[in-house]
Amino acid sequence: MADGASRILLIENCDFRGFPPGGQTTFARQLVRAFGDRLALVGAATDGEPVGEWIEQEFEGHTVPFLAVGRLRPRADRPLVPARLRFWLRLRRNRRKILASGARYAIALAPETMMAVRDWGLEVCYHFSGVENPLCASRYAWARPLARWFDALHLESASHAALLLAHADPDAIRALAERSRGRLDPSRLHCFPTCVDPELFRPLARLEARRALGLPDEGPVFVAVGRLSRAKGWDLLLASMAQFRGRNGRGLLVFVGDGEDRQHLERASSRLGLNGAVRVTGFQPREGVARWLGAADAVLFASRAEGWSNAMLEALAAGKPIVSTSVSGAAELVRDGVNGFIVPARDPELYARAMEGALDLPGAAAASRALAERYSVQRMAVAHRELWPPLARPAPQDRPLRGWILDVPVAAVTLEGALDRTLEWAERGESRYVCLATVYSLMLARDDPAYRAALTGADMAVPDGMPLVWCLHWLGWKAAGRVAGPDLVPPLLAAAEQRGIPVGFYGGRPEVLEALLRRVRERFPALRVAYAWAPPFRPLTPEEDRRVVREIRESGARILLVGLGTPKQDFWMAAHRGQVPSVMLGVGQVFDLMGGVRRRAPRWMRRCGLEWLYRLYSEPRRLWRRYLPHNPRFLFLLALERVGVAARRRGPLDGMGGRY
Repeated sequence: MADGASRILLIENCDFRGFPPGGQTTFARQLVRAFGDRLALVGAATDGEPVGEWIEQEFEGHTVPFLAVGRLRPRADRPLVPARLRFWLRLRRNRRKILASGARYAIALAPETMMAVRDWGLEVCYHFSGVENPLCASRYAWARPLARWFDALHLESASHAALLLAHADPDAIRALAERSRGRLDPSRLHCFPTCVDPELFRPLARLEARRALGLPDEGPVFVAVGRLSRAKGWDLLLASMAQFRGRNGRGLLVFVGDGEDRQHLERASSRLGLNGAVRVTGFQPREGVARWLGAADAVLFASRAEGWSNAMLEALAAGKPIVSTSVSGAAELVRDGVNGFIVPARDPELYARAMEGALDLPGAAAASRALAERYSVQRMAVAHRELWPPLARPAPQDRPLRGWILDVPVAAVTLEGALDRTLEWAERGESRYVCLATVYSLMLARDDPAYRAALTGADMAVPDGMPLVWCLHWLGWKAAGRVAGPDLVPPLLAAAEQRGIPVGFYGGRPEVLEALLRRVRERFPALRVAYAWAPPFRPLTPEEDRRVVREIRESGARILLVGLGTPKQDFWMAAHRGQVPSVMLGVGQVFDLMGGVRRRAPRWMRRCGLEWLYRLYSEPRRLWRRYLPHNPRFLFLLALERVGVAARRRGPLDGMGGRY
């Protein structure tokens, strides 16, 4: 049986560690923390990770498949090409590699992502991180005239999603549905607030936090968190700070973040006479943001438009009063006169009075914390599972990364990786089976649904042949290497001898098995051979099969080498998974090679992917039907996939859609 679950793609233009700083990156990290054992990440590299290559990385305590489609470099100025456009192009260019993960499901957090994947055949859960049209307030003057066209394309793309979640309040969601002009059914739009990590963002001793940051012990400190752009309202905050200091004579405003408007902000601060009263910290990690919030007397928000603000939730979790403009979500998070104030107009004098009032709210800390508890990561995870069934399904079993080649999952492993995983399973006494996938087996799987079920259901189908290794490299699994049976079995037996793992042999002709066992005992004298039998060349009766299972179980063999040939050995292993408490490996010709019956191709032919030609030359009458019809057909089908012509079927067994 297949594992019943697939990895879900989480696609976002970030490194899933904290860059670029902002609400979407924070929410992406929270999703990884909650569902990391179910996710495969598609994002950007910042720390030297390879680009265009699937790797395994540690994120938020989980080992997660990760594909960087491009590279992000920290910069405060505005890039020449908008980040949204650049990420859309990168996603489209890496479509083949992304879909090679075999995933059927995806989570998208941005318009450009939804527009890129809309026609990929994925079931998408789309989060409206903000419900406003982002191009209306674009940093690029040339982009603003395109806002209406962009909005129409964005909302049309969103209508293809299976689930729509909006990080906004009900009023903003209704306005979004009206703006869509029928594209979005209001009943499909779910209000879904963002969340906060209460373990990181919590009340801190204010005096200690100030001293750690080099701030004065006395005097009010206001903190604003986020990107320095006019859309975030830094001009209103500066004008309000000037009003506040004019009436109170002191006060410090700290902008925790960076952005393209930093120089404009600093010049405006100087013009308003706020030298020494305004600081800009630059980009900060989450721990740094938590420290600055701990040092603040109040936290300020002045956005012109905003989705459900992560930064606002973090301020609440830190127990801080909030002063905010009237943006989406503020009415749910700020209780006027209790834990802060909402300023209805963009009036510096009104805003400054609210800042003064926020300093005199004795119950603000408790009220803010109580509100933040409603929006924990744990509660978000529960709500997400209830709304979207793919997240509620069991996590994938312990299997290696797999790339899909012609609708079959092939493990993207090295010889050492396959060896280590086999030994781990054997030492735990698990019933698993490993297939050695070749061009021939992939062609059989394409023609025979029953064989495809056996091959797809394997715990590991390793690439036994250079053509499959080259395909995996082409699909982005650069670390994959060839795992041929004759290369795998000797070190496996040596490791089993060293670790005291009992081994069994099932298959081959009696004389071949006898020669094999003789050579194995000579080479590995301390190896525990617990079981060996050469079955007849006919189907076993049910009674015989039960006897074989009983004998293998009683023998204690934890590794069982099966040499029945393809496809018979794969059918046998699939049928006996769960019955035989061993790791079964279908090793085919290894019995003949190790028994001295046949010779292997020269090393140079193996490196060039020509071992099949050597075997065909050695046994033309037996093998011509295997190689001559199937090898050209394999190349033809790959060529069709390369140009996007061949139909891509979905895997009906395990919910993982094979694409290539």
